[in-house]
Amino acid sequence: GLVELFDAMPLLIERGYDVELQMYGATYDDAKLPVLEREAHSKGLGERFSYGGFLEAGSALLAAYDAADVYVLPTHGEGSVTRTVKEAFAVGLPVVTTTIREITAFLEDGKHAVLVPVDNAPALADGIARMIDDAELRERVAANGFEWVGYYTNENSSTIVANHVRDEIKAWSARR
Repeated sequence: GLVELFDAMPLLIERGYDVELQMYGATYDDAKLPVLEREAHSKGLGERFSYGGFLEAGSALLAAYDAADVYVLPTHGEGSVTRTVKEAFAVGLPVVTTTIREITAFLEDGKHAVLVPVDNAPALADGIARMIDDAELRERVAANGFEWVGYYTNENSSTIVANHVRDEIKAWSARR
């Protein structure tokens, strides 16, 4: 979803939003960072883009989340609700992410996050703008996200999965 994010940023700037993109995480190879930087400059982001690399869990990661106003993950398919979304929830950040099935199975638009269609830069820009413009929405999704992550701890998630598997086995056995 980086292409959509890079395409959404100029749309927001054209609408008058003073936005910056601070990106963190692994690049998986040394060649990717220069590509990201070139893409940012080609989209006119220049000084509005920074890449901070991978941050280990700890004070630097918490400081990065603390410096953010909104967490955006325009994923095409990372699996269920990602660790980084859970981290954003845990520190009280409002989240904008996509409507992949694995996310919509757990999160509701306007309740836990602003959810936008996959592979749609204008919709992503609209979702980010919606979050920026609506203080009540930001507060609501941040509070609900914080509550959500408190419930979906590793322990509770394990119990939920175990109960689901147990129910499926019982149903399968009853059909035999």
